[in-house]
Amino acid sequence: MAKWIDEISERFDIPASALGRASKVTISGSWSVLVENHRGLLDYSEDTVLLACGAKSVRVRGEGLELRAMDKRSVYVTGTIFGVDTE
Repeated sequence: MAKWIDEISERFDIPASALGRASKVTISGSWSVLVENHRGLLDYSEDTVLLACGAKSVRVRGEGLELRAMDKRSVYVTGTIFGVDTE
């Protein structure tokens, strides 16, 4: 199925994130991060939030981090954001 989504994305020039396949990270200043289309929480502490995002993971680094909202598809993290990395 993943190959099918990639083919549709490429053929119709639609971002894979719009089809629900790729994760999307939105950083707002140095105080919040929204990760959409995640696949689960791997680690959570006051200075790190690690999320599974398909073949890679997304790590939010900061200070005083809080999960403000989380559901099956998105995670909203607030606090003092130092950086966002993929692994």
